[in-house]
Amino acid sequence: MALSENEIKAIKELRLKLSECYSVGDFRVFGSKATGADMADSDIDVMILLENTSPVIESDIDDMIFEINLKYDCLLSAVFFSRHELEDGPFGESPVYKKAIAEGIQL
Repeated sequence: MALSENEIKAIKELRLKLSECYSVGDFRVFGSKATGADMADSDIDVMILLENTSPVIESDIDDMIFEINLKYDCLLSAVFFSRHELEDGPFGESPVYKKAIAEGIQL
């Protein structure tokens, strides 16, 4: 995984803040940063599996990510799933979820 020092710090801070506020089941970096196909302007794709999600929770996490992106001058981009959505709903078959599981690096 080709991450800069700032990107590593940003990912660590996001993971820490999430674990302080929510029940995080899985947290992975996937996409071009995980596969080594990134370019200078590539974002950092992050898959976040929470026990529960809601529009309020997702908005709160988006705000966290916005602040972290500014602080570390990087571009974290997250997708959210809840355990319920994956186990009881159609998201377990989501191409994005399958890609994150297949190529993602669990942190």
